[in-house]
Amino acid sequence: MDKDENTNYVETVRDLAFAAVAPITHEVEPGRPEEVMLLPPGYTVANLDGRRKLPRRVEVSKTLQSLDSFIEYINEFKQAGTAIFGDREGHTISCTIDYHDVNPDWCAHKVTLVNKPSTAWQIWTTNNKQRKTQRAFLHFIQDNIQDITDPDHATLIEEIKNVKIGKKGSREIKISHSSESSNKNSDIEVTSGLPEFLSLAIEPWRHSKHYALLARVYMHIENDEVQYSYQLINPDRIIDHIFQDYIGEIEAATSIATYV
Repeated sequence: MDKDENTNYVETVRDLAFAAVAPITHEVEPGRPEEVMLLPPGYTVANLDGRRKLPRRVEVSKTLQSLDSFIEYINEFKQAGTAIFGDREGHTISCTIDYHDVNPDWCAHKVTLVNKPSTAWQIWTTNNKQRKTQRAFLHFIQDNIQDITDPDHATLIEEIKNVKIGKKGSREIKISHSSESSNKNSDIEVTSGLPEFLSLAIEPWRHSKHYALLARVYMHIENDEVQYSYQLINPDRIIDHIFQDYIGEIEAATSIATYV
């Protein structure tokens, strides 16, 4: 074999080797061609998306905690089949950018709004219906006074400090809202000007607006000691309300209906 023949032989082998691993177009399903290559040994089928300069489609799942950012993201990437889904129980709202339209799509580009409770909401719900000593309740009110819109802060603190109790006994008393009152039975006498309700303004979710909420105040007398507790009025309705408000804002800003 002369030099030219040897060169031709090597080039032929080289060309066959390159041809064996050259990308080929294969219809994974009708109307959806994909480039694949056969890699020796064993001829494993490999998708080339990871070797491209740019991907052929977006495959990403994002998590956001701001309603404004969620809306901005949808408006930037939405397309004809984009769909939004709400989960009341999980307090999440998700959007699939490449959802099915007339034709099926990959459903690989997603963004989810995760609504986590605010610090203030966690504090007030965790302490809901929990009895506290007079001193502990006073400290609790002072630490969270910024969430109370009524009554006047200074008046509220003074009324907690100045509750007067008479004889020993065991009795639960709901404080009169209208005026200072004296509650009596054969065992005790209590005088207090505390209101029946505290008016609160709290962010239920992080980055949400403030919602009005009522807390009913209770005073408990145990062996000559004053204890306090409060009960939030229908906090679950506030969560339902904010969830529905979010759905309305998203639909208005994106012009996309939400499936709940």
